[in-house]
Amino acid sequence: MRQGRIFLMNDVVGTLMECSRSADWKFRMRCPRCGSSISDIQTRPSCVNYNCDYSDAGFPVVDGQPVLIDFESSVFDRRLYHRDNGSVMPRDVAGQSIGTRLHRFTFGENPVAAKNCEKFLDLLKQKTARPVVLVVGGGTVGSGADCLYDDPDVEVVGTDVFSTDNTALVADAHKLPFEDATFDGVWIQAVLVSGAGHGRGRNPSGAAPERHCLCRNTLHAAGTRTRL
Repeated sequence: MRQGRIFLMNDVVGTLMECSRSADWKFRMRCPRCGSSISDIQTRPSCVNYNCDYSDAGFPVVDGQPVLIDFESSVFDRRLYHRDNGSVMPRDVAGQSIGTRLHRFTFGENPVAAKNCEKFLDLLKQKTARPVVLVVGGGTVGSGADCLYDDPDVEVVGTDVFSTDNTALVADAHKLPFEDATFDGVWIQAVLVSGAGHGRGRNPSGAAPERHCLCRNTLHAAGTRTRL
């Protein structure tokens, strides 16, 4: 089981400032190594910066989704995405396995996350009628996050380290591949950050500053529980 947490920018729940937004977040995806634009995003994604290693190497594509991971600074291996969706274990994405249902029956839903999600949406809609929300750890719909996915006025952009029907792209939360201030809000769920040193310049604590850059002075929240 992985436990989510609440992250509040500047420790102020109600502070939301207007984000500069693109008409389409897809045009604001960036190379996780150097921050340059990405070309051929659906077929053979590659960095437009000729001095970047990913200009020649490019990025994998799994299930039609670009895998925008800087493998040299990540614990994830590029080879994982050559043969499968990137997951090293079976995932109960639909939440219907015996183990998941038994867990739900034993522990119930997550009322804290559900309340946080409602507050999150309410604050977002005070600023924009149709918010675009990045979900980090969005391979599955987390317990308590249903209102986020069920709201027809919210565009959810799911990311995870493996591809599912709930994700739009595969990315490492330590280096999220977007321009600053791309999203109206960031919902973080079921994200496990290891404190162990992994070598090759990996930065396990890097996910925290990433969420602050993606949306300026916006509420970042999560509180979901998901079975591994």
